[in-house]
Amino acid sequence: MSENKKKNWIAIAIFVILGWFGVSKIIEVASSYSAHQKMLAEVKTLASSNTDINNIPNLESLKSTKTTIEQSVTKLKEVPNVPGYPYQNAQNQISQLNNILAKLDSKIKIEDEALSNLQTAQRLDAEAARLVQSKTYSTSWQEAKSKWEQAISLLKKIPTGTFVSDTAKSGITAVERNFKDVGQYITGEEKSLHNFTNAVEAAQRAFYFTKDTINITLPDLLNAKLQWQQAINFAALVGTNSHLGTRVQSQLGAYRNNYREVSKAIDDIKKCTSQNTSSEISCTQSIISNHTNIFDSFYYPYQMD
Repeated sequence: MSENKKKNWIAIAIFVILGWFGVSKIIEVASSYSAHQKMLAEVKTLASSNTDINNIPNLESLKSTKTTIEQSVTKLKEVPNVPGYPYQNAQNQISQLNNILAKLDSKIKIEDEALSNLQTAQRLDAEAARLVQSKTYSTSWQEAKSKWEQAISLLKKIPTGTFVSDTAKSGITAVERNFKDVGQYITGEEKSLHNFTNAVEAAQRAFYFTKDTINITLPDLLNAKLQWQQAINFAALVGTNSHLGTRVQSQLGAYRNNYREVSKAIDDIKKCTSQNTSSEISCTQSIISNHTNIFDSFYYPYQMD
């Protein structure tokens, strides 16, 4: 082959190689442009379908949508700022998606807090119910009341329109009923305890006036009678269905018996002084000496648990 022919073939080969390289690059750019255009179309659809995030049905979908949009933003940021690429369009889409992400973040925060408040309220409600399960009054009832009060506060913090707002609304009704019932029960028990305590204290004062049977006087008996009457009145106010009901009934019987015995002694002393010339002191000592065993058996209510 002549030297000229060799040079011609080399030139042709170089031209062919360069030509194919240019075509491949063009194809690559075109393919990349097409992929970006397709992505932009998909992102546009994604953005338009999530314009109103309130249409998203639940918290899980909110978080899933957020993840999808974040992934789209990451892809859009890969669009190069060079001629032939839809860079500006991508930047516009990023701005639009970031606005949606901001709304999603706000919504997710509200929904997460609402769900957390609901779950905590449900836990407190269950704990309170267990505390009063025995039906026997104790300090645990106050704890139960406090837990139901906390649950109500949490449920009322849940905004209307959240995914759990309907559940919270029905929950408030039930928990408020429990709170009211336990509050009324506690109030009744506290009143019963107050009246029981007053009854015991009055009975202790009555016992004090008659414990010294040697030096007892008619005024002592009159005071004792007054105190036994007060003890009876307070004891009668203790609810029969309260946890003190059974106990106070037995004490009430003793108080009434003591009241009758003191009243009888007073009547006997007054009768003695009116029928003869004996002094009140003499009559009192005589009557009491005949009733010593009765006064010694007076019920002394020292227990106040």
